[in-house]
Amino acid sequence: MTGLVIDIILSMLMAVTVMLFAILVGRFIDRFDALLLTKLSNISGKNVASLILNRLMFIGVVFHELSHALFAMVSGAQVTKIRCFTLFSKDTLGYVNFVPTGSMARQGMQRCLISCAPVITAFVTVPLMIWLAMSPDASFPFKLLAVWAALSILCHASMSDADMKLYRQGAWTVFPAMTGLMFVIICLFL
Repeated sequence: MTGLVIDIILSMLMAVTVMLFAILVGRFIDRFDALLLTKLSNISGKNVASLILNRLMFIGVVFHELSHALFAMVSGAQVTKIRCFTLFSKDTLGYVNFVPTGSMARQGMQRCLISCAPVITAFVTVPLMIWLAMSPDASFPFKLLAVWAALSILCHASMSDADMKLYRQGAWTVFPAMTGLMFVIICLFL
């Protein structure tokens, strides 16, 4: 096989790996949160467990919804409503309503990116929060706040069933672009 064919195949494999990584991490966190809620509910009751995971860690909910909104705006979708946090709802913690715009391919790309936005943003933000918490110059209250924010964001960096549905609707449009990006990276750095 020629070098070009090998580079294209390698690019496709890397693209699949990156795309699978986002959904596997998002689904793992979603399932882990459900398990944690169940275990805490067994100890303290469902209301207290929900209060701990969803209300005391509200910054993660806000971050999750703002991640969806940010990716919607950046990708060109029209955001129609954002609810970052609902205090008294039992069904939902927050949501972002959006309308995809453009061609069918562009709408697919918007759906895919918007659905996995909390995983992608947490992948960047959580290590930053941990780095801030480990700073020798930071005060103890600041370190505590940074750890709380990191844990809150991590606990809500999930992909729900609705997010997975959106992801599947648009993954076919992101794969060629991701393959092209991986090809450029391979050509530049390998």
